Amino acid sequence: MLSLKYMGCCTQPKYLFDYLKNNNKISWNSMGNEFEITHYHTMGPFSTTHALINKKSIKVITAHTLPSINDEDTVFKYTAPLSKKIYDIFDYIIVISESCKNEIERLGVNGKIEYIPNGINIEKFKHSEKKRKSFRKRYNIADDENVILSAGQLIPRKGLHDFLRLAKLHKEYRFLWVGEFPLKYLSKNYFHIKKLIEKRPKNVIFTSFINDITEAYSGADVFLMPSFKENFPMVMLEAMSAGMPIVARNLPQYNDVFLDIPTYFDNIDSVKNSLPDIIKNKNEMSIKSLKYVKKYDLKVVGKKHEIFYKKVYRDI
Repeated sequence: MLSLKYMGCCTQPKYLFDYLKNNNKISWNSMGNEFEITHYHTMGPFSTTHALINKKSIKVITAHTLPSINDEDTVFKYTAPLSKKIYDIFDYIIVISESCKNEIERLGVNGKIEYIPNGINIEKFKHSEKKRKSFRKRYNIADDENVILSAGQLIPRKGLHDFLRLAKLHKEYRFLWVGEFPLKYLSKNYFHIKKLIEKRPKNVIFTSFINDITEAYSGADVFLMPSFKENFPMVMLEAMSAGMPIVARNLPQYNDVFLDIPTYFDNIDSVKNSLPDIIKNKNEMSIKSLKYVKKYDLKVVGKKHEIFYKKVYRDI
């Protein structure tokens, strides 16, 4: 199983590997060609190069990234026009949602398409009162303050500008962003975003990456997903596993995966007006999140991968 540790797509293969390694002969980031099946988890330069020289294995790739998402990225926008040629290197393409499947089909790829959604270790991201208290103490957040959390790369696509605008409109809440620039100086609008962060409102905290993001999920009250483009964001599954109410931009990809569980918004003005009610009803919304996320439990999704691998192996 191969993955390139960059962007958000590196978390899902790690979760999957940790689940599969106990009952399967499996290796992580192996450079060898001794395996019958090699599963890649991103369309990066490492995986593509390895797949080209890997003549022995059945090659599987999970479509965590799509041309429609990468077309504005500083570096990876250059790979977007090559998506079909790259995907055609692989024998099987795992799509993680219906909208992902539709885009892969529109590319006209040669490989066989298999649907398996992302999965999450629900137990790992359970809410912890102990972590909530320690997290709030670390960032000087009072027990009675309401905290709105976002997590993601510091790039325009993630909706950082709307996050800051909402913070200015709701000065009575604390707003917290977990994440860094994905490519440092090469990240899109790096210097502009750096200046925005420096001039952020007083009720905004930027933590950079933290070792245990469950602390942030436990320490906050509402999870905000202002991103303009996504495929199947793991952070929403993680936040749901922690029992957080979800507020997300109204994107077809979210409607496809999360149905009516999040509170959707079309613009910041609409979420501005609904945020007080969301906080008021956060306990009820928390129950909805916890109930729904069970369908993406890693035990369920991991089993689907095992069944898929066995089917591919039988066809070799």
